[in-house]
Amino acid sequence: KRVSLPGTLEKLGKGCFAECPTLQEVYIPSSLRRLPEAVFQSDVELKNIHFIKESQLIFIDANAFQGCKKLEHIEIPDSIWKIGDWAFCKCKKLQEFRFPKELVTIGKKAFSGCNIRKLHLPDKLCYIGEDAFSKNHYLREVVLPESVKSIENGAFRSCIRLQAVEIRHDPEVLGERIVNGNTAIRCYPGSKVEEYCKAAGIRVDKDAHEASVDGQPVDLSNKEFELLTYFMENQGMALSREKILNNVWNYDYFGDARTIDTHVKKLRSKLGDKGEYIKTIWGMGYKFEVG
Repeated sequence: KRVSLPGTLEKLGKGCFAECPTLQEVYIPSSLRRLPEAVFQSDVELKNIHFIKESQLIFIDANAFQGCKKLEHIEIPDSIWKIGDWAFCKCKKLQEFRFPKELVTIGKKAFSGCNIRKLHLPDKLCYIGEDAFSKNHYLREVVLPESVKSIENGAFRSCIRLQAVEIRHDPEVLGERIVNGNTAIRCYPGSKVEEYCKAAGIRVDKDAHEASVDGQPVDLSNKEFELLTYFMENQGMALSREKILNNVWNYDYFGDARTIDTHVKKLRSKLGDKGEYIKTIWGMGYKFEVG
């Protein structure tokens, strides 16, 4: 259940503690400089990671904690400058994360599928990988430092509660790649780039939490609004009921998938003729498709 690594340890092998079904707590010595690929991958009971003071760790490799579904406490040392691809992917209990001061790079899907609430990223950060924070369903606020030079596609994709991304940067440098074109972006000093979903007369403004059809406001419940937003963000894609539940009702929802059908029926009715754009895929789910 508990591992305390020796203080002289300098190297761990790839996947050396992966899939340990009872491991709950780990103490990392200050002598270790790198956490290797998949070192704690799929340790489903792992809850706490502690780094000894004066840590020399500089690199968390790919898949290091991927699938640690109960990981909720980790004290990251400020010496780390890179967090690799998929490093904390699907750590569903991870709600708070203090990013190290020296961090420069966040890899592809590094925190995808977590439940981080706020992101205040460090001043030295330069690169955010593709889908790095996608599917953080409770993420509401992001503050990006001026140091950021590159944000790959879908960095905040399907963060359905994300209200704004604050950028201390020229918005033209970052363009539309930041959030898949669906979230308002506030830029200092005082400028604002408005972004929204729009298709065939249906308009969804996530920042104002408003929807309209051909310019006329449509009164939607919170779940209907989130469902319509998710459909429009994934226009043309076949979406299974399971996928819709995971992204709109969140991974922790244990209700009947038929609740989706009920919400879709109501949503179609409120959209009038435009409701036909939500197409049923029999035996699977739904697709939002215009024309």
